[in-house]
Amino acid sequence: MNQLAPSTSKVRSVGSIFVVLILVQAVSASGLTTVYTTLTSLYKEYAGSHNVGWAVTSYLLFSACGSALCGRLGDLLGRRLMILIALAVSGSGAAISAVVPSLVGLIAGCAMQGLAGSLTPLDIGLARELLPPRKVSLAVGIISAAGIVGAGVTYLFAGWVTDHFASHGAFLMKTSLAAVAMIAVVKLVPQQRHRPANLEHIDFMRGILFAPAIAGVLIGVDRIRVWGWLWATGLIIPCLILLSIWARHQLRQAVPLINIRLLLGRQVLLANCAMACMGLGCIQVGQMLSLLLQQPLWTHVGFGLTATAAGWAFLAQASTSAIASPMSGRMASRYGARRASLYGAIIVLGAWSILTYEHTSFPLVIGTAVVNMIGLSFVFSAIYNLIVEATPPESTSEATGMASVVLAISMAVASQILFKILASHTVSDPLHGVGIFPSNHAYTLAFAYIAAMCAICFCVLLAIPTRLRAPLRGMAPPELGPLQHTRGVSFRRGR
Repeated sequence: MNQLAPSTSKVRSVGSIFVVLILVQAVSASGLTTVYTTLTSLYKEYAGSHNVGWAVTSYLLFSACGSALCGRLGDLLGRRLMILIALAVSGSGAAISAVVPSLVGLIAGCAMQGLAGSLTPLDIGLARELLPPRKVSLAVGIISAAGIVGAGVTYLFAGWVTDHFASHGAFLMKTSLAAVAMIAVVKLVPQQRHRPANLEHIDFMRGILFAPAIAGVLIGVDRIRVWGWLWATGLIIPCLILLSIWARHQLRQAVPLINIRLLLGRQVLLANCAMACMGLGCIQVGQMLSLLLQQPLWTHVGFGLTATAAGWAFLAQASTSAIASPMSGRMASRYGARRASLYGAIIVLGAWSILTYEHTSFPLVIGTAVVNMIGLSFVFSAIYNLIVEATPPESTSEATGMASVVLAISMAVASQILFKILASHTVSDPLHGVGIFPSNHAYTLAFAYIAAMCAICFCVLLAIPTRLRAPLRGMAPPELGPLQHTRGVSFRRGR
């Protein structure tokens, strides 16, 4: 296994590393948010084409595949190097989307931007590599907060830039942000000498098969509304078969590209299941509240806000993450991530239960949305910390990268489920145009579905052991002495 050797230069300060972590995560958060924000403008610019949606699809494909692959390569070759590569590729992709006038150029640029999705697991791995162990949980919380708050800021700022400079200005904004983050990484993150990775024993040709399998699943899920269930499942099922063949092959390898056994550990497995429940449920808050807040008043369900007003409302909710996520990290550091995750799961379950019962009062909806964001920030940060607790330091980015893949797939599935639920009961009025909107009953069903996912998430988190039976190197509990042995694994405090 590739190990870090002593660094060639000292970390300037813990504060400087936190600055880098926040900037890198801001680039990751701005990626898909920028694409979503510019969609309306892009549909106008390419009015004769029905393929603009591939801008989102291509981003998601490269984000899901890149999270796992770049996370693993970061563990093998160095996270600093892979972060710089991901920033360069995603920033260049944004520039291509901005300057190339054709739809093909736009989609290709968005695909390259998708590599920004790999920055979260690389960021978490870098935090564990450079920071003292006692600060890692807090760092994961700050990274989560930077992602959520950064998405809210990007939503507003990219919208303003798009309104004044068209969609090209928003993409150039992301290129500039990526450039700033690259400079910060080069200047503030010390180079690490890696012992040569044993790459010749890794079967890359068959190990990479997870990428087309995951890509096929995501394309099939994303295209259900366009192709229909028959054609979509005709693509999804073979890809799932390929994924199972790939997993079996990786389990037989002495040095696998992706360590499936690591992912099958009880705590990591349950944490990924909880991440899937989040993607299927409470993380859809942006989509659901955006629809509800902007739905016309005549439907007797929505609040008729403009897109800008809805953006401010989303930013107000997201800002609470700046406090909640670091609090989750501190709680995880002191009491364990399991407790923080359970508190967060209870909060989001309560919030969506309230919305299921009542969602016609604007103050109640906004207040409940803020409470949900607090719980979401707690559980999201805690799930990543659960994975870090149960993972060796040299496999941190790989394990958290697979969690990002699970999140991307579950979010894609949830968007289709919610689309079906919201389309099951609709209201329309020819006097107010040709628009068709979800009814009050449809919103009730959608909120009830999300509440059910939150309940399942709580049950999954409850099944996680109270304490790791064999803590892994680098994450020794604070009560251990200077040198103790647990089932043959030795630990030293502070290492």
